[in-house]
Amino acid sequence: MNQYSSKKAADAYQNLEHKKSLQDETYPDYHLRAPSGWINDPCGLFYFNSSFHVFMQSNPWGKKWGEMSWSHVVSHPNYKEDYKWFYPVDDNQNFKTTAIIPSHDEKAADKNGIFTGCVKIMPYKENGETNYYPTAFYSAVWGDGEELQETVCIARALDANKLDENGKIIDPYLTNWTKYSDDNNQDNPKVVVYQPKELNLVSFRDPFIFNLPNDNNYYMLISAGVMGNNNNPKGAVICFKNDGDDITQNWRRVNTGSNFFFSAEVSVKDDISGGGDFECVCMYRLSDHVCAMNGTPYILIFSQDGCPENDYGRSLYYVLGNIVKTENSMYFDPLEHFKNNDGSPKYLLLDLSPDFIYYAANVMPIDSDKRNILMAWLNIESAGKQNSNWAGALAIPRFLFVYKNTDNKWHLGQESTQVHSLRDKLLTNQTINFINQNEVIINNIKDRKYNANITFTTDKIIGKEFGLKVTATDSYCTDINIKNGYLNVDNRYSCKLDIDDTTTKLELDIFLDGSSLEIFIGKNIANGSMVGFATYSTQLKTMIDNQEHTYIYADNSIQADLKVFSMQSCWIEAPKGQ
Repeated sequence: MNQYSSKKAADAYQNLEHKKSLQDETYPDYHLRAPSGWINDPCGLFYFNSSFHVFMQSNPWGKKWGEMSWSHVVSHPNYKEDYKWFYPVDDNQNFKTTAIIPSHDEKAADKNGIFTGCVKIMPYKENGETNYYPTAFYSAVWGDGEELQETVCIARALDANKLDENGKIIDPYLTNWTKYSDDNNQDNPKVVVYQPKELNLVSFRDPFIFNLPNDNNYYMLISAGVMGNNNNPKGAVICFKNDGDDITQNWRRVNTGSNFFFSAEVSVKDDISGGGDFECVCMYRLSDHVCAMNGTPYILIFSQDGCPENDYGRSLYYVLGNIVKTENSMYFDPLEHFKNNDGSPKYLLLDLSPDFIYYAANVMPIDSDKRNILMAWLNIESAGKQNSNWAGALAIPRFLFVYKNTDNKWHLGQESTQVHSLRDKLLTNQTINFINQNEVIINNIKDRKYNANITFTTDKIIGKEFGLKVTATDSYCTDINIKNGYLNVDNRYSCKLDIDDTTTKLELDIFLDGSSLEIFIGKNIANGSMVGFATYSTQLKTMIDNQEHTYIYADNSIQADLKVFSMQSCWIEAPKGQ
């Protein structure tokens, strides 16, 4: 079996299993996911030929992690502003979603997995000319355990810019990917970046390519782990650069020795080896809320795959700071309020959930104004009563920005984006003044696929209790509770919210989609405007009773302005004649 026949077999299996996925009433309807099987990290996020493209790590053969490949979905060119997506298909309308798959050669660098990476349009000098191709930089994995080897390989969409005899683009939706090798052997790709021999690394993966203003170099960040002092693990971000003359080789470390672009304490991932690491690092320049960049910092985002019971456990973190370049080095310098007293980095949770749910983020450039959205993996599974054949989805896209409050420091803001275009019927629109009643049923909600937007108003939010009970029956519910400035979902963990005595409004933008729950939280700030500042993502309970209800509750003297919308599916058929 070769690369072509392997991908064809995987797509045929996906085509068959997708019909079963659709029978699960908790299968995500307005979240991106594969037709069936397992997905996790979003990989290549970019815009090409009038469509946005999203790749994600996947196992096309089942709902468990393994056989890691890349799956692919595309935004419809005529409806991309409406957040409508499709699975690419072949001439017979069968799925063609498997983009990159492990090699069969026993010695191939990617024999045991195609892990996370990114896609960029890159230059190639060929026959005296420079051509540009969409290029996937991916983590190539060979072996496991103590024999594990992690390197970086590339694959290209070589037909992306080619026309057939009738003037039509041969591969308009980038379904044909060719691994780069010196001898054109698709089952033995060339390694373009090896682990630095001088470093005692416990991991080396997840390439992220970026450019800097007034700099013609291409830069690559690699997520890694290294043994620190007293054999304590450290997460590390290793930076390479290439002048663009030949991106298939000549990637050189920007720093030397044990100097990294960024490094910090991590928790122990493996009790035997004592190792720990960073995963899925990405970085970009933030704007303010109106997309202006007046002295705004960069954000460095990384996952930390450690023990969730420890500090810096299995979650997604961020640091705000700036890039510092010297003659012989380049590093990420956190802002002062993102440093501990000893000068070490202090990083914060990007999502407040204590569970291993929101993880492995990547960035999607939106337009020439340098706007970006963040996409991440939702580690969810079916909440249906029957056996399922899928696991994982991509979270609702987030617009990240910075704002200043009375302390004159940059703070991170987060808002849901894109999916509001999928709002369908207005199910409820009411204002509730809680005086004698403290719990009210919300009518007209018939399933788990809706968006509820609620603004709670009172003289001092921080001293009150209020919330929402969703998927409620006589035997179970999911309680979204806010009390005395803390958020607690399902009595799991009390998360302190960044509010104070001046906060008089708190907005909850809540999304349910079958088995997932995502909460976006906003507040009023000193200038009177509302700003999104926190999120929480979780898995919903198994649906045992189809007669589920939703309730809103609050202390006396709280006003709740409530709107609930049903949600359309984000999925649409592939364009004809693709």
